[in-house]
Amino acid sequence: MKTMFCIENLGFSQKNYELFLQINKIVEKSIEEISICPLNITNKATHVNTAVYNIGELSTYKDGLLIVTRIKDVEKITSIATNSIKVLYLYDLDWMFDKMKYDEIYTALTHPDLKIIVRSADYIKPLKNLCGVVPVGILEKLELEKLWNLL
Repeated sequence: MKTMFCIENLGFSQKNYELFLQINKIVEKSIEEISICPLNITNKATHVNTAVYNIGELSTYKDGLLIVTRIKDVEKITSIATNSIKVLYLYDLDWMFDKMKYDEIYTALTHPDLKIIVRSADYIKPLKNLCGVVPVGILEKLELEKLWNLL
């Protein structure tokens, strides 16, 4: 399935490491079109065997999945007029680590075009309490084939 990940940067993090391993694994054995769009320019921490796009090209992405991993980045994909399926893979509960305004969190998580997948079953109760949202599914590891099957 055609998939683009909009990530904070290409620098080292556990989230990026897991994502890049998955992308390299899928690209090696299939013809699936997977790409990355870093929202901030940095050097790559590790090799990723796929296309890396500039944020300016995000609005031309059509007919696939657009995935972000942070609540802060939801607005970037939901504001694009495209027929792509927009997904938040909630890797961490962002408000636990960064200061965020409640209305921004609520607006992002309750967007009608957004599908939410969480990394842990422990995230479901806080999401329900915060804004009444129930995720589409749970993926403890970011396995792309399982993610595609959830949608």
